[in-house]
Amino acid sequence: MGKASSAKKVARASRAGGHAKGQRRSLGFPAAVVAICVLGLGLVAFARSDGASGGDPALGDHWHAAFGIYVCDRWVQDLSDQGTDALGIHTHEDGLIHIHPFLAGAAGKSATFGKFFDQVGMQVTDTSIILPPGEPYNEREYRQGSTSCDGEDAEVMLATWPDARQTDHDPTIRTSGFNGVHFDTDFAAYTLAFVPRGTDIPPPPSAA
Repeated sequence: MGKASSAKKVARASRAGGHAKGQRRSLGFPAAVVAICVLGLGLVAFARSDGASGGDPALGDHWHAAFGIYVCDRWVQDLSDQGTDALGIHTHEDGLIHIHPFLAGAAGKSATFGKFFDQVGMQVTDTSIILPPGEPYNEREYRQGSTSCDGEDAEVMLATWPDARQTDHDPTIRTSGFNGVHFDTDFAAYTLAFVPRGTDIPPPPSAA
């Protein structure tokens, strides 16, 4: 009886061990399914993220935009970069914005004036312009309500011409949301102005 009982125990243990091995093998399939699902979700998220910055300008494009800052009745000296350009939106102190995105985060709808302002050390809001530090700008500030043009109240505006080669027509005028303005075409012209309302804003000298 002892031997028979022992044999039965071994048989049961063997069956139990075989079942456990089967369970371990069966876990491989669900784990693979989970891994595939996670990978798939990651790819979808990446595609959505990439799509959010899709469109023009694309990675590899090299665009230019004429740009100038006009305060009251005169032009501010052309800006220069304040450090290394890590994104691909910069200037060479030539009155042009060079737009050739290095990263998806600076391409498409993510190619904005806000990134350019950061690159040149400016601060621009709906009601103020603060020029870069250092000569010849010295962080000069033009603020609506406290800075005037010959006694006239002035406002921050952004004038846009779709083609810098054709500026003999009225520009589109924006009065807010400047940092989010998207560079959506090559060879455009922009004048960031601090002037009294109703002033005829000229195109930037670099558009000539």
